[in-house]
Amino acid sequence: LWGTITSTSGETLEGVTVSARSLGRNVTTSVFTDSDGEYYFPPLEAGRPYKVWAQAQAFEAGRADVALSQTGARRDFTLAPEADFHNQLTGSQWYAALPDGTREDRRMKEVFRAACMGCHPQNFTLISRFDEAGWRNIISVMSRMHPYRYGTPEAAANRAPNPIMVQFGDELAAWLAKVRGPGPSPMAFTPRRPTGDSTLMIAREYDTPEPGFGLPFFNDGSTDWALGPVDFMDESKHHAMNATVDHDGNVWMADMFNITRTVVKYDWRTGQATNFVVPEIPGGPPANSHDIIVDDDGVVWFDMSSMGALGRIDPRTGTSNTIRPPEGSRVGPWIGDDGRGGIWAAGAANDVKAMRYDTTTREWTLFENPIPNASNYGMTGDGDGNGWWSTANPRDGLMKADLESGQATFVSVPEAVNDRTELFTAEELAIFGTRLSFYGNGRPGAVAIRKPGADPQGAALWGCSWYGGGMVKLDTRSHVTTMYPFPPEHEDGNCYETSVDKDGIVWLPFTHGDAIARFDPDTEQWTSYFLPTIGTKTHGLQAVTVNGRTEIGMGYLGAGKVAKLEFRTREELQRLKAETRRP
Repeated sequence: LWGTITSTSGETLEGVTVSARSLGRNVTTSVFTDSDGEYYFPPLEAGRPYKVWAQAQAFEAGRADVALSQTGARRDFTLAPEADFHNQLTGSQWYAALPDGTREDRRMKEVFRAACMGCHPQNFTLISRFDEAGWRNIISVMSRMHPYRYGTPEAAANRAPNPIMVQFGDELAAWLAKVRGPGPSPMAFTPRRPTGDSTLMIAREYDTPEPGFGLPFFNDGSTDWALGPVDFMDESKHHAMNATVDHDGNVWMADMFNITRTVVKYDWRTGQATNFVVPEIPGGPPANSHDIIVDDDGVVWFDMSSMGALGRIDPRTGTSNTIRPPEGSRVGPWIGDDGRGGIWAAGAANDVKAMRYDTTTREWTLFENPIPNASNYGMTGDGDGNGWWSTANPRDGLMKADLESGQATFVSVPEAVNDRTELFTAEELAIFGTRLSFYGNGRPGAVAIRKPGADPQGAALWGCSWYGGGMVKLDTRSHVTTMYPFPPEHEDGNCYETSVDKDGIVWLPFTHGDAIARFDPDTEQWTSYFLPTIGTKTHGLQAVTVNGRTEIGMGYLGAGKVAKLEFRTREELQRLKAETRRP
């Protein structure tokens, strides 16, 4: 399946997202037009009808029904400009469009970033307009919101309000009414399309809600960008916090809000789901899972934090095992592997330990947190077999578990790239500093690494910042740090995780930007790839070697999907073009 995409003025369009989905299948495949305005799909299942659609920001979508024969099919599209395209934009683009010409604009933009960008993408927050009273009501409700739900009115009333929203609520409501109220808005929206190497990605997206929706006729974030982002408050979509791919290229997902399964495997060709159920007790409900990885041997590992245990599945046989830590310890919702055959887990919320499971000896090693009452977050292991996990409260940094000494230490991180503390008084900064978290309790100048990733073959650990506007490189032996600013399109992006591939390339997702990025440490060059779905609220990803090449497995928590991302080379695309056009 291939074709050319032009505008109504005759211009060939680079970076258009072209998607195809067969009736009765659970997978949507997307590619992007090159500098000639041409798109080329990888081989698709022939003899089936396909829905095909082409989308680009600031253009109306093109749609077609295509019957794909054994010899393939060509389908060209002509896209008409769309003047009102703000619904098509990502959360990061909405945030970038907020005015910052005055000190007050910059202050309130930073307050909005700290208090209103933890759970919801900004396009979801700002897509509707309200007057000052309306925004004040929203801020009042959100000040008592749990990260995933409001709960009963009684529970909300008893929940302590967010101190940032209490301090700045009236000022923020007035500013939001100015920028996103009933009257004219000063927001200036800028569309984007990928160019160059950013167009070489192939994205396969799989529906995750059970029993599967088939061809979606609802707003799933990809079939019609004009509908705006998906509704994050629809908890039926909250499945795919983390995902990975196995050595056969199939996609595995940890089901965070499950009712029938612990983890699930998707056949990468058809999207067929195979559920794996690990009961918390014999005959009981399935254990909950949050994080999932594939190790160098191709074994799938996942947490079962609801029962405090580690899970293991051999993808070739389907055999599963439950591995419990020593009595008194509980596996929390973040895991990682190291370069010496160890699987690391951060302790559960009420546990002060990090722990390592040796896959050879089957023994556990426990480490105490170096900071009493520190919050545990994302976990990884390095090439020397040490463990690293992040914390934001009470200190902003990383904790290291040294395998050789058996001791754990705290390692600080460099200053944020986008430090805007000068916009606030000391008294106001104290309000921000009451509790740094990733859920509406940000702080100017904070870095806040959520889930770090390390090179299993070397001595580099990478941590992308949730608030700090850059990525930290830390030498795992000397603890020397370097901060790399995010590229302009992600300069204030909320980044969740880093994963390092076999070549030492760093991959990271931008939760509100509906994008991932590739960073080459040798050249210090960034390449951004834009996902076909808006409102993904993507969190975890893992870079895995499949048949000698890097593939990315990732989850879309907000859109109820998992994705498998592959990357062609320019030479491969040119060969495909020549073969397709051959008489």
